[in-house]
Amino acid sequence: MQFCRIILSILRRFILETFTLSKWLADSGPNVILIIDDDTSWSNLGTNWPNTRDTPFLYHLASISLRLTYYHSGASVSSVSRATLLTDRLPLRTDVWQNLAASTLRGLPTNETVLSEYPKTLLAF
Repeated sequence: MQFCRIILSILRRFILETFTLSKWLADSGPNVILIIDDDTSWSNLGTNWPNTRDTPFLYHLASISLRLTYYHSGASVSSVSRATLLTDRLPLRTDVWQNLAASTLRGLPTNETVLSEYPKTLLAF
């Protein structure tokens, strides 16, 4: 009899935690992961050319994910295009208008709102 109580207690707790976790996951909204890959052109990805498998992990991730492939870069250099992507502002408005070296002491101004700081309501889709 004691064994049955223990099993029922464990089962009850498992069911309660499962439904609580699933409710929490349903309320948390979508997860968004942004991957920025340096020095890889459009034609290097196996998802764009079937015969190319230079990036097998990215190929697998893209095959099971939503791919957004239409983006116009804010500039042709890394720092400026990243600042444009993360802030959705023109390069001169972000004060990042040229490529920044690793030794550069400046970057995005601290008053800029970046993509990860937008409210979840704006990112809900």
